[in-house]
Amino acid sequence: MTSPPRIPGDVAHAASPRSVLHCADAFDAAFAGRPCRVVRDDGSSHVLPTWLWSGDATVSDLALFADPCHGATLDIGCGPGRITGALAVRGIEVLGIDTSAQAVRLTRARGAMALQRDVFD
Repeated sequence: MTSPPRIPGDVAHAASPRSVLHCADAFDAAFAGRPCRVVRDDGSSHVLPTWLWSGDATVSDLALFADPCHGATLDIGCGPGRITGALAVRGIEVLGIDTSAQAVRLTRARGAMALQRDVFD
């Protein structure tokens, strides 16, 4: 599996500024609960709000993303499976795809099917 194209300036630091991670590795760290922040080319940074991504789907998530789904659904970039899991609970056939191994584990833990793949490969 290859990594998605790098976007200049988008790197994440996990735990300390000396731990520089890229793409799927950064998401694996974040979804595993490690504190991560994104540092831009201009030096500005912000903490990744992984606590929001890893929780259950919100009412807004359901209204925007789950309610419109009435048939088989492919969730590309499913992350930790908030929407994928919500659809599976509703009995909708759904498959999540993400490059992050940790995200796929979390999606499967919600009872949904998920694959670790890069859709650009």
